[in-house]
Amino acid sequence: MKIIFISVAILLFPILSIAGLDKDLNDNLSKSRCVQSWKYDRSAFKLYLNPYACKENESSAAILTVRYMFESNNHTFPERIKIYNSAGEDMGSYPFENIPSLVK
Repeated sequence: MKIIFISVAILLFPILSIAGLDKDLNDNLSKSRCVQSWKYDRSAFKLYLNPYACKENESSAAILTVRYMFESNNHTFPERIKIYNSAGEDMGSYPFENIPSLVK
């Protein structure tokens, strides 16, 4: 019985970790009119921004928030962050680890 419980716990832990990250990202990014949507997988975090709704430095704040959410949830970073405007045009792409950390 203990083996089954441990096996289930090991299988569910990554799912719960991802759920916590998704909730934190949604709670923080949905407050911004600048952020239209986002999605991620192991290869990239894709951030869709509405540049007409962004206040000064709001897009930078959103990117820093994304890095902080990954760090605070102890989640593996995607390889890259890719930023698009609301029309889907590429606004930039660089390694995720190049985003400055807010954690010291």
